[in-house]
Amino acid sequence: MSHDEPLRAVFMPALVAVLRAAEQEKNAPLTEAEVLAVRDNAVCMTVPLSVAHGLDRSRGVPRHLA
Repeated sequence: MSHDEPLRAVFMPALVAVLRAAEQEKNAPLTEAEVLAVRDNAVCMTVPLSVAHGLDRSRGVPRHLA
């Protein structure tokens, strides 16, 4: 990791986990507006790209989506 490495925003915890929890709490699929509200209020951190890739791997994100 270098100081000039590009940064990437990463949801903490993973956005899919937050959305899944919101659906389970509602006990029904979320509407588009609800998904956007969850996303807009989720915690996000900016990390170096190499750290983001490591998080993607640990979360099981397919390489082509990382």
